[in-house]
Amino acid sequence: MIRGGVSSEGSAGGGRRAFVVDKLVGFGSHVLRRLRGLLVLPLIVSVLGTAAFGTWSQALSFAAVTSAVAGLSFHLSLVRFTAAAEADRGRVFSTLLVASTVLLALVALLLAWAPDPLVKLSIGTLDRRLFAATLALMVLTGQRTLILNLFRATNRLIQRSVLDLASSTLDLFAIVGALLGGASLLGAMLASVAVNVLTVIVGLGLAFRVAPARIPSLSMLAEAARYGIPLVPATLASWTLDRGDRFVISHFLDQHAVGTYSTHYALAALLGLVLAPIQTTLAPKIVQLWDTDRALSAKYVAACFRVYWLAWCLFLAVVPTLSVPVLDLFGDATLSEGAFLNVLLISTGVGMWGLGTIVQMPLFASKATGSIGATTRRARPSSPANVP
Repeated sequence: MIRGGVSSEGSAGGGRRAFVVDKLVGFGSHVLRRLRGLLVLPLIVSVLGTAAFGTWSQALSFAAVTSAVAGLSFHLSLVRFTAAAEADRGRVFSTLLVASTVLLALVALLLAWAPDPLVKLSIGTLDRRLFAATLALMVLTGQRTLILNLFRATNRLIQRSVLDLASSTLDLFAIVGALLGGASLLGAMLASVAVNVLTVIVGLGLAFRVAPARIPSLSMLAEAARYGIPLVPATLASWTLDRGDRFVISHFLDQHAVGTYSTHYALAALLGLVLAPIQTTLAPKIVQLWDTDRALSAKYVAACFRVYWLAWCLFLAVVPTLSVPVLDLFGDATLSEGAFLNVLLISTGVGMWGLGTIVQMPLFASKATGSIGATTRRARPSSPANVP
């Protein structure tokens, strides 16, 4: 699928094989992460109800988007500068880890004093203990993302996948154990927070072996900010596409409606099983080749585009049709109402977003992040995935 562009056939074949192995390892890890969500979904619905799953989904969405925005897209800066400058990886990682942690901690402290309406809008309930646990998860998510992206940028994708897999497995067992033990939604969230604390501690131990701790650099921070800040609008726009609908539904309807919609989205988001390993392996590869063999980097992008396009077409032909009988198994008859149309529309939007993500990879490599922010702001609001 990818030919030419290297000095020897053997090295080209080795590079292709390594690239395929990276994708397969990443795929296995992301399959298990998706299965974790699908296993938790029916358990929360059966134990605590559909409305509780809506609150759970909304709280996780809030933690994820706040972590990405408040972190100023430093995880993307880490990939770009670490992959391009191996000798500086310790300084890059230490600088961005400290800066990201401080930013996220400050945002968490400010949000802890948020008024009740903002708390309700954020997680769908006025439970401030649950909100505090969500803020803790936000900070840990930012740290965990930086660690995983360090392994991604340094082509240690097997280490990344093993850490990701172990964390996801422990998280699943912790949440399931808490729910089966009679815990509330808060108990399940605290169990997840505890697992993420352990993940960050272990991950940092491994990360500092790859990128030894260095004194943070203000010049590196400024350069990373110039790269990452223009991507914040793109992050917000992607959040509007991927997670914002839950907050709108919560505001105008109720948490039961959020839970119903979130189950539909969980099925449609299975398409991410194809995109995630491509995205994980493609970005560092493009960065590494950009300055030395731009033609080969373009062939990698084209090959991944074709694979994703085929998977998307097959997904649209199968998953929406199966969504109704699958959701009927969950024991709540309202979950399957409108499932076919919702899953079809959401899958269409997720597929378009995935294609856009792939074709934007050269912009990341060329540091043209301002172009990404501008095109994303114009493109995202019209996506079909925003149709509830």
